[in-house]
Amino acid sequence: MPPEKVEKIIYHVLVASVAVALITAAVGLTLLYTTSPEAWKEAKYEGASPAIIAELIAKRDPRGILGLTAPTLIAGVLASIIAVIVHSAKNKDKTLLAISIILLTLLVTSTLVGLAVKNLSK
Repeated sequence: MPPEKVEKIIYHVLVASVAVALITAAVGLTLLYTTSPEAWKEAKYEGASPAIIAELIAKRDPRGILGLTAPTLIAGVLASIIAVIVHSAKNKDKTLLAISIILLTLLVTSTLVGLAVKNLSK
């Protein structure tokens, strides 16, 4: 796969993730404001752990939809890194492969540590 093709894939994945995140945020904010204007005034940040997001969505709380915005953006970045890993493995670019794997490991580790700390603070 030529580098230009990988760059286009990364570009499209990132643009798509930003577009989906913006749509998710717009839908969540609209639902939050239109379903209960009182909740709009009282809405507070409770964190964005998967359990909290799932609980809010199960309760049909619009804040659950808003909570999907950040994971959507993170998923786009992770998908881009994975595309680079696949590309560098196919082209036997060991330096880029190593850097990409280290970056992916750092992102996943920091996310897991953040979730663990959030769960411990409850």
